[in-house]
Amino acid sequence: MKHLERNDEEDFAKYALSRGCRAWKLIHEGRKGFLDRTVFMPGGRIFLAEFKIKGNETSPHQDNYIKILEKLGHKCYTPYSFNEAKEVLDSLL
Repeated sequence: MKHLERNDEEDFAKYALSRGCRAWKLIHEGRKGFLDRTVFMPGGRIFLAEFKIKGNETSPHQDNYIKILEKLGHKCYTPYSFNEAKEVLDSLL
């Protein structure tokens, strides 16, 4: 069975919920490249994740969002697996 980014995203959203967070897929209507998941954590903290599988890179549109969001002080991560995303969340909690 082929490994899909979507599967990691969905598994991560469930895991985040089990840890008291929400990992929502938000869409910037009419624009390409918004990151896959916006993670709302206790205490008003937020981070964003752009899921990829090994061998894939972020697109120029995604790189632009990452640059904008990080300039605004938000943390952006590019996990290459569910386990990497889980480790990021666990380290931030």
